[in-house]
Amino acid sequence: MIVSILGAFLVTPFYSPHGKVSVRRKVGTDIKCDMIARKLNGRGHSYAAAGIIKSHSELLKVPRVIKEL
Repeated sequence: MIVSILGAFLVTPFYSPHGKVSVRRKVGTDIKCDMIARKLNGRGHSYAAAGIIKSHSELLKVPRVIKEL
């Protein structure tokens, strides 16, 4: 299951409840997805990033994804 949040904003994050996160920025914005990827201990380039938000026992939910980003 992959869920999209914040679709009307500058980035669109997709995530799975088990911690995998993927971020796509909107065209024409100056968001550095490679920097977001580094903070998520993942990989990225100018318009996309992917990583993992670690959770000890709970499934990942929207408030946690927003907090981490």
